[in-house]
Amino acid sequence: MLKVMFRRVLIGTFAFCLLLVVLLGAIFFFAQSTGQQTLNTDSVTLIDVKAGTNLRKLLRELEEDSYIKHRWAVKLWIKLNPELANIKRGTYEILPGETLEQLLKRIASAKEKQWSVTLIEGQNWKQWEKQLASTEHLIYSDNDNQQILAQLGSTQTHVEGLFLPDTYSYTKDTEVTEILTRAYRAMQLYLVDAWARRDPTLPVKTPYEALILASIVEKETGLASERPHIAGVFVNRLENNMRLQSDPTTIYGLGDTFDGDLKRSDLRQKTPYNTYRINGLPPTPIAMVSKASIDAVMQPMLTNDLYFVARGDGSHQFSETLEEHNAAVRKYQLNRGNP
Repeated sequence: MLKVMFRRVLIGTFAFCLLLVVLLGAIFFFAQSTGQQTLNTDSVTLIDVKAGTNLRKLLRELEEDSYIKHRWAVKLWIKLNPELANIKRGTYEILPGETLEQLLKRIASAKEKQWSVTLIEGQNWKQWEKQLASTEHLIYSDNDNQQILAQLGSTQTHVEGLFLPDTYSYTKDTEVTEILTRAYRAMQLYLVDAWARRDPTLPVKTPYEALILASIVEKETGLASERPHIAGVFVNRLENNMRLQSDPTTIYGLGDTFDGDLKRSDLRQKTPYNTYRINGLPPTPIAMVSKASIDAVMQPMLTNDLYFVARGDGSHQFSETLEEHNAAVRKYQLNRGNP
């Protein structure tokens, strides 16, 4: 009798333990599967993870917004994968078809959503400033130029030309000054490198003077392949103590008074940027400068040309003598449209 009872107890205990193991196994495998659940979204959406957000709060928000199910099981799964509990603040994408595990891995490694802004060569500081002030998810502070220069640690007195045109990526609520700092450092690095590769006979004494000349080349160039040729003309004029006579410098000096039509009276105004009236270079760059224009100035084309005039198709007619230049002006400018 005792043996029968003992056997029944033993069988019952074994059955209970077996059931418990099966149950725990089922819970374990179910919890594991919750990490692979596909997030419930048909389009790319954004989630802002604020500073101080922990895993519990994040999972609650995801469940309340119907992105996930079975939060209790997800918590158990996270205990088995503790590295996914490291929540980093930021703005993250929730992508159609991705799993909860993929999202949490991205959050744990702080791979935030990236935006980008493209800053274009040939534009001036005012144009850049307007663009940056209106670019989404950038924080713009209305600092004056001297404050910006101080933040950059620059010894220059003018912001024009100090930043390298490029496409810059950023995360939500990035300060504009952070973009400018990156662009400034990129320009300084490139300018130093290009200066080390320069033609030693150049009639410019410093990297900053080279940058000024490169900004003029930038504004004068319509056809990219002509940059070294245009640079060569300006180098020749400097070496021959000739005024640069560049329309873009004069226009820059006119500032907001320029109405789009450069007149003879404008050319007679004596501003620091009117290279029809001043000798040598203007005091600062007149635009943001590409690497290509910097390279063109550091290694200009060897040429005897001293003049060029626009043909009207983006290219230029280059001339060695004033007589040739005047003939080109008559052909491409004064007689344009005449049979």
